[in-house]
Amino acid sequence: MALEERRPGQSRTRDSRRGVEADVGRPMLEAVRELVSDGVEPAERRLVRGERTVLPHTVPDRWISGRAPRGVLTSHRSQASIPAPGALDPHSLVVRSVEGRTLRPGVDYAVDDVWGTIGLAEADASPCEVDYAYSLLRIDSVVETATGGLTIVEGQSHLTTPRPPTSSVGARLVATIFVPYFSDGRDVQVLVRRDGPRTVTAPQQHLLAATSARLRAGEEVRIVCWGDSVTAGGDASSDRASYGALVEHGLRTMGADARVTTVAVDGSNSAQWLGRGEKAGCRWSRVAEARPHLVVVEFVNDAELDPETWPGLYLDLKSRTEAIGAELLITTPHFTMASMMRSDHAAVDTDERPYTRFLRDFCRSEQIALADVSRRYEHLALEAVPYHTLLNNGINHPDDRGHALAAEEILACMGRNTPRSEGDES
Repeated sequence: MALEERRPGQSRTRDSRRGVEADVGRPMLEAVRELVSDGVEPAERRLVRGERTVLPHTVPDRWISGRAPRGVLTSHRSQASIPAPGALDPHSLVVRSVEGRTLRPGVDYAVDDVWGTIGLAEADASPCEVDYAYSLLRIDSVVETATGGLTIVEGQSHLTTPRPPTSSVGARLVATIFVPYFSDGRDVQVLVRRDGPRTVTAPQQHLLAATSARLRAGEEVRIVCWGDSVTAGGDASSDRASYGALVEHGLRTMGADARVTTVAVDGSNSAQWLGRGEKAGCRWSRVAEARPHLVVVEFVNDAELDPETWPGLYLDLKSRTEAIGAELLITTPHFTMASMMRSDHAAVDTDERPYTRFLRDFCRSEQIALADVSRRYEHLALEAVPYHTLLNNGINHPDDRGHALAAEEILACMGRNTPRSEGDES
């Protein structure tokens, strides 16, 4: 039986009015940094002993091969669990055979230090026991109280998607403090809040004239959400929480007779659907057979294609959509893990990915409706939300909040935006 030791996560507050109220004219960022200069509570660290597992004979490679300890596996409803990158302390790992023999790292087994996957060097797949330590993420809040002081409120730890603690009545969120894996409480990132949640995509009914006319007339509108694993549902907690379902729900709530059909394959890209590659289930005919009035396109995986292929692919995509009598709405990609974004900061206010720039330029030049999901993620920096805490698998699958953001931008593009009420942080 595996034994797990942990420091219980507790919400706590630290009143710091002394020394802060006297300097209310100073920039808020400087005041907040002074507040956290002594550090916050360290990241939660958990120790597991004697966890039974079966390790494969393989060379561990990221999440693709090898087996990670259960403590660092993200929760999934539709796929095999993926380890959270950076959550395992590889130096803490001890692997033993069920007979009690301690295996030698680098000789009997290998471990991917980032992903925590383990593979045996020689033997066939074998039952083993592992001891290891892993860590969790946390978001603390800095709030201004009714008396004008700044207070730190500690959040609850989570493997990949921590949320800031709820502010008390009368308190105003000023900043968040992102506490990364294995943090000592000093190597944290402070994000000052400068704006609240809101959509950023402008209404573009003029580019969706036929769809807009059907909506105004109360006629049925058939929409196909076409894409990869994110469109298939990604790490949404249920089918109803996926962005496609939320778009349908949003339109129906506003009185529209909307029907959304999801056409998606995990791990696919647009080239495979357009006959320039092979992957099971990827056939353009599946989109056409749904007889859509509007096709919504999401392919975060296209970012990994050769950029020189993008113009041809998207012109083909546009032509095929027009040929079936449908209108086109393209979404820019949501943010993904730090290495893919080429940034190690918890807030990224400018998406430098070439694919995002291409989509914006392409839609502008071809007069295609664009739901700028990427720009909505840029705005998270102003909301003091560490963007990667919306990635349930720690890589590229948004949680329910990420799906909701995408749906909101699509609805805004269609001119059917439902504004959030003040204080709605969901």
